[in-house]
Amino acid sequence: MFISSIPFNRRDWMLVVLGMLGVTVSVIPVAIFAFGAFIKPLSLAFGWGRGGISATFTFLAIAVAVAMPIAGTLIDRYGSKGPGVISLLLYATGLAAVPTLLQSFGLQGLYFAACWIGATGSVSSSIAYTKIVSRRFDSHRGLALGIVTTGVAIGAAVNPMLAVYLIGRFGWQAGFYGLAVLPALVGVPIMLAIGESRNLSQSTAEAGVGQFNRNDGLFLNVLRTPTFVILLAIFLISAMAINGFNFTFSPFSATRALRRTSPPNFTHTWLWCRWLHAWLRGIS
Repeated sequence: MFISSIPFNRRDWMLVVLGMLGVTVSVIPVAIFAFGAFIKPLSLAFGWGRGGISATFTFLAIAVAVAMPIAGTLIDRYGSKGPGVISLLLYATGLAAVPTLLQSFGLQGLYFAACWIGATGSVSSSIAYTKIVSRRFDSHRGLALGIVTTGVAIGAAVNPMLAVYLIGRFGWQAGFYGLAVLPALVGVPIMLAIGESRNLSQSTAEAGVGQFNRNDGLFLNVLRTPTFVILLAIFLISAMAINGFNFTFSPFSATRALRRTSPPNFTHTWLWCRWLHAWLRGIS
């Protein structure tokens, strides 16, 4: 295994905090987890069924899944800074364009926006920040990665609240505009501050090329093992259950019957518990 020769210092923990904030405004916490807040407003505004609107999540998730391997390749080849900044700006543009696309093309416009946001936002997702942090840490790498990945849970708790506030105060269009501000004004400065340049990424790859060459073909062999298939199935089922709950509970909790019988902050309490779990996982 290749271990970075860069010495550890206390300033690296600031990099971890910035990486956590960067993950908080990345595509999954912003676009996927916050979209549930728009289902009821869009249904009321356009008269569409919740099934048709919820299909947006499918397009978004598929786009992210397809684009992730490509995003990793781009980061390996060109570093995280340049591609990451472009990714943040493109996916922010997609979020800001959703109201126009909805009014011009209806559900088809929403589906197109979902594919655009998922595909362009993948480069600036958590994979960029975890690679940056992995280079800087050795003995504390697990803790550092655990802190960075808590950004997903923090974003899943904060971003839907922001969307709900903007929708209730200014309308559903303002919800999309407000979410678009996050990657542009928060994510871009963070990526410029901690992102790796192309030369640094290439030097890292060249330093570890000997080790990777010795493992040539190992990945393909792993794909054929029953253990990999079982783990993939477990992760897939877990992701469907957790993300499906996140996506559907926001509009469900808005129903009058549930408001009478359930605490209003149940969703946020559950999401903050996920954040605590991710934190403890990193420490262990």
